Amino acid sequence: RNMDNQVDSIRGITTFAAGMFDKNKEDALSSGEHNVIPCGQSVFRVLLRGDDVIVDMGMLKCSCRAFDEFGVPCVHAALVCYSQGLPESQYFDAVFR
Repeated sequence: RNMDNQVDSIRGITTFAAGMFDKNKEDALSSGEHNVIPCGQSVFRVLLRGDDVIVDMGMLKCSCRAFDEFGVPCVHAALVCYSQGLPESQYFDAVFR
């Protein structure tokens, strides 16, 4: 039973994170207040509402640390995919596409 509760908790957290990811991505895209600057083969500088972060799509890392700390893709990485025509399915788990 304890394992079932843990699985339910993980599902709930994942669903919440996916919803927040979608909302943040939609807000960022609709605002037009972002700029993605290629800096190398898979490295990009993303400027978004005062944020100035570096996204490495090859390593799945962003200087905002969302990948590292929460295990979820950040809006910065989603903006890189959108602006560069990269398929999100290549970088993000199905729950975040």
